[in-house]
Amino acid sequence: MWNQPRPRVVAVGYGTENGVDYWVVRNSWGPTWGESGYIRLERNVNTSSGKCGIAQMASYPIKSGSNPPNPGPSPPTPVKPQAVCDEYYSCPEGTTCCCVFQYGDYCFGWGCCPLPSATCCDDHSSCCPPDYPVCDLNAGTCLMSKDNPVGVKALRRGPAIRTRGHRQVDSY
Repeated sequence: MWNQPRPRVVAVGYGTENGVDYWVVRNSWGPTWGESGYIRLERNVNTSSGKCGIAQMASYPIKSGSNPPNPGPSPPTPVKPQAVCDEYYSCPEGTTCCCVFQYGDYCFGWGCCPLPSATCCDDHSSCCPPDYPVCDLNAGTCLMSKDNPVGVKALRRGPAIRTRGHRQVDSY
């Protein structure tokens, strides 16, 4: 009888139910057998061949080579774009360029408000968040609207970053 072809089984998992350890075994007979093609076979039994001889002639892979190399370092984080004030100055990403020295239609010096989409106040040194866009220069606050007294403290601008050269002013 043992020289006849036997069904092939594969242990695909394990578990414990009601204190009894078991192997989850898939049989070669297909999904109409057992629990959709699987059975639970008791494990950790007191015999070297295992329950129903499952440990006899077992095969499993054995690692013989070295591990593959570790992946290289991650690529660097892309540099976040700056807020461009003009061809000479910029501010860090997430800030707003505000003119600090203006003559006519030209701005000769820039500052950076530490918020995106901020309102630049006419005092050339403070700015307001977008939710409080009205500058109250006398109180040093930013209001939700001209008629709404709810406000927050105005923010101070920092210096802009010179990105190239110096601006030359024509003299007459």
